[in-house]
Amino acid sequence: MVGHILAVFMPVLMAAGLISEVAAAPNEYEVKAAFLYNFAKFTDWPAAQAPAEEQFTICILGDDPFGSALGPLNGKPIASKPVDMRRLTEPRNVGECRIVFVGRPYANNIGSLAEMLRVQPVLTIGDNPDFVRSGGMIGFVLDDGRIRFEINPDRIALAGMTVSSQMLKLAIIIRDGGNR
Repeated sequence: MVGHILAVFMPVLMAAGLISEVAAAPNEYEVKAAFLYNFAKFTDWPAAQAPAEEQFTICILGDDPFGSALGPLNGKPIASKPVDMRRLTEPRNVGECRIVFVGRPYANNIGSLAEMLRVQPVLTIGDNPDFVRSGGMIGFVLDDGRIRFEINPDRIALAGMTVSSQMLKLAIIIRDGGNR
């Protein structure tokens, strides 16, 4: 399954310049940055939101564990719009983001943030334990030393977004109520 994840995402990562064939093995947050880019590519947002935007905004809320790993994303195209990376210290502007990676301390209380964004087309992603079960949409998990992701398609649909069936095949599906 993990090999399948890499087989699907690796060509996209290399084409986007996020991973080189000859580069050393990427660290955890370089892999997660590449996943963020692919989540954006494999998610559809409501058409009503797209026309007014000039950029595709990916935000980091709270602590930023990525360091320089997000640098290659800045300016990369998603849906013909360049990625604009923003770092937010508080949640008041998260509605302006297409994707928000929720870092600490906000990830510790994702339920209230998820409720605030409940029907807004903002994809919430985090790597806190039980992030998806606590209200997030996509959560990174370690499985036998490899990075995988849980996803709640019910919450994503409620916000008016859809994710590709390819992405759902690679994910650990979590439904509202915590069931797999």
